[in-house]
Amino acid sequence: MTNFDAQQALAVKLDENDADAPDVRSYLAVLLETLLRQEEGFSGKRPFGNSGWLYDIMTPLADAGFKVGDDKFITQLVDALCGTETEE
Repeated sequence: MTNFDAQQALAVKLDENDADAPDVRSYLAVLLETLLRQEEGFSGKRPFGNSGWLYDIMTPLADAGFKVGDDKFITQLVDALCGTETEE
């Protein structure tokens, strides 16, 4: 996967979700904001009130053809989100 693909992954549109996010990038931003606001009260299992939150982003990413179970994909996704992408 290239960094360009990671940017495409962040732009994948989402169905209705508990974060009210239109795409993966927005969803991850809301997740981070929730973590920072709730601090020790943050629930990694239920950050938006239900335990199926990971499927909100992983299913659309898989449907778009991304290998969501790949550690390298996750690293590149986070790097793209944070603007720390490196050329390979």
